[in-house]
Amino acid sequence: MSVSVNEINYLIWRYLQESGLEVSAYALEDETTINQLDSVYSPHVPLGCLVDLVQKGILYSKMTDLVSAVKTDTIMQDDIINLNFNFFTALHEINTKEPTEDRKILSLEELNGSKQTRERSSEEEETKVKQEDGQQQEQAQDGEKSGFIQVVKGLMNYDSSYSVSFSPNNPELIAWSQRDNQSVIYSFNSNSETKLSLPLACKETLIVSWSPKGSSLITASENGELRLWSIEGTLLSTLAMHHWPIVSLRWSPSGRYLLSLDIRNVAVVWDITSSLVVAHLDKESWSHADKSFNDLISKDSANNESSSTGSPLYKNYGTDTCWLDDNKFVIPGPKYTLLVCQVTSDNSNSIIGVLTGHEESICCVKYDPKLRLLCSASEDGVIRIWKGNSTNSLQILRGHALAVSMLEWITISNRWFLLSTALDGTMRIWDFVQNETIDLVSVDQGQAILCASFYQGEDDTRKKIVTGDSSGSVCIWCIEGDSKSNIKIRQVGLYQHFEETNEEPQESGFVSEISWSSDGSKVAVSFSVGKSVVIGIP
Repeated sequence: MSVSVNEINYLIWRYLQESGLEVSAYALEDETTINQLDSVYSPHVPLGCLVDLVQKGILYSKMTDLVSAVKTDTIMQDDIINLNFNFFTALHEINTKEPTEDRKILSLEELNGSKQTRERSSEEEETKVKQEDGQQQEQAQDGEKSGFIQVVKGLMNYDSSYSVSFSPNNPELIAWSQRDNQSVIYSFNSNSETKLSLPLACKETLIVSWSPKGSSLITASENGELRLWSIEGTLLSTLAMHHWPIVSLRWSPSGRYLLSLDIRNVAVVWDITSSLVVAHLDKESWSHADKSFNDLISKDSANNESSSTGSPLYKNYGTDTCWLDDNKFVIPGPKYTLLVCQVTSDNSNSIIGVLTGHEESICCVKYDPKLRLLCSASEDGVIRIWKGNSTNSLQILRGHALAVSMLEWITISNRWFLLSTALDGTMRIWDFVQNETIDLVSVDQGQAILCASFYQGEDDTRKKIVTGDSSGSVCIWCIEGDSKSNIKIRQVGLYQHFEETNEEPQESGFVSEISWSSDGSKVAVSFSVGKSVVIGIP
């Protein structure tokens, strides 16, 4: 901050007027014509401004010295009361710290000698700064080890979005949906974007998903329409069978089939090579199951009476699906069951098994082909683990109080564990064999974890989780430890989302989806309101 000569003259002129020294004020006015600036400065300069600024300057100088003396940012009230706060003390300290000789006008010879002295001082100061920077870096590393949480900034922003997806084999390629009937494929390498425009009838795009090989992209619209795009942004085909918003899209491991589920519990399996439907499962399909399953449907229908308006009530049984292999898949069924289905040549007898046990809507389903175990979670926070051909739960994990938002099978030192997050604001690592929680952490103030994404990494030091909570905060976590006894989840980063406007503050919006790049160097976070962000991961 600097003060101009005119501003100093105006403050002195005002002080002389306020003190009744009219002749002195007139003399200054005659010499500097400072009165011409009265209309500019007068509305902003209060009475006694000069004295007030001098007093504050002296107080600031004393407080700075006090902080340096006690080597802490905490100042006690008694310290302030005991300050020797007067004008002459301040002048004495100025003369002590900066003698008059240092402020006088120097001759040319003295100036050259002073310049050399300043250059030496500058070099010494630069060396000192480098040493301090090295110490700060060491302290930062020590702080990270001791639980330091780094506030991270975004690499780039994109418009508000419901869905985002990094290419599975190209960390520099990303796709996201927008709130204007468009989706975007963006390349970090060329800093270019390709827009995928949809008709207005499609409404908003809810999901974008890359194929397993990253050669094509599928978009799901609010009206139930699916569109398949090439990596260059060319429309390859339109898949129209759903009439309601899509809640889940899952590719088969080979990428040949696509499984879609809408909010009315209708599941469709598409053959991407031919754009044909190879499986269609709805209430009519369920009725062709065996007698025991048919009874289950009848009981559920009896509890699902029509409303007073005469229109039927539709109960959503779940929002997630998964593939067991390239031909078998799992979808939510009536009475919150899990239906094990298969792709058949004639679309008959698609349901081959029913898993019962959940008492509320299915929110997460995850299968691991190495373990050959299936885990599922419902909105009451209960997690069930299933194995092989058994229709009974192998294990039931209870601990979350609200709906589970993420389930992941993870390995630590070649041992398997289960990772879960939930709307109760907690994240847990489970020893699912012993049915116990290994570690439990919660986000700040217990905010609901709306979505999360896990990056396995190539070794145990690269396992990280990113969570998005109901306050709009994005937390970065790492998993530490190499054995069951010392496994810990630790927060290492925080990104705080907010929308800057010139108007009144607006809601920050909720985190709608999180996606990792294939190399773990970046993570994209979509927000329903305000700017979405891509964050660099150290």
